[in-house]
Amino acid sequence: MHRFSTTVEKERPQLNEETKRLIALCRRDPTEENLAALRRQVAANYDAVVARKKAKLEELKRTARHQSKIDDAQTKGACGGIDFWGNCWEWTATARSRGKNAVKGGAFDSKRTACRTEARTECRSAGSGYVNVTLRVVREDR
Repeated sequence: MHRFSTTVEKERPQLNEETKRLIALCRRDPTEENLAALRRQVAANYDAVVARKKAKLEELKRTARHQSKIDDAQTKGACGGIDFWGNCWEWTATARSRGKNAVKGGAFDSKRTACRTEARTECRSAGSGYVNVTLRVVREDR
């Protein structure tokens, strides 16, 4: 299972010291300049995570014995986002069974192992409402 995989991250990502410093600075002094610095840091952190995920996917493509493992690892949200670790499940376009779609990312009430892109069992009925399933909003700067 995932504990033997070299492509699955075992730990949740941690904030680096610069990000922590900028968050504290914005809380103390929320000027436009400080907020802009924090935005740049968050963007750099995000770019690093995406690059790491792409590298892991390329490694999986080289080492996977079955195409299904690669296909499963590429389940994404509608915006193309991967491996969302958040406080809610994200709907995906991946159909799991009649009337049910896969959800990804885990929720506030999830087991840690469910909060992984590699988790494959979670799905929900599209016709029902849930307190822990939502859509992710993505803003693209132009």
